[in-house]
Amino acid sequence: MIAQVGLAALEYVWWWNNQRLHRELNMMTPLEVEAAYYAAQESSQPALAGQGNA
Repeated sequence: MIAQVGLAALEYVWWWNNQRLHRELNMMTPLEVEAAYYAAQESSQPALAGQGNA
């Protein structure tokens, strides 16, 4: 019984962090918003010496 409650809690937390659509996030999942944020951060950073296209 306790194991089932723990598993249900883990499933809910996974759903909350990965699948739920949020109106304030433009109907995207938190995971999608986080990925887009980090992709934007990487693209706005200048390439270090020896990296990028030559």
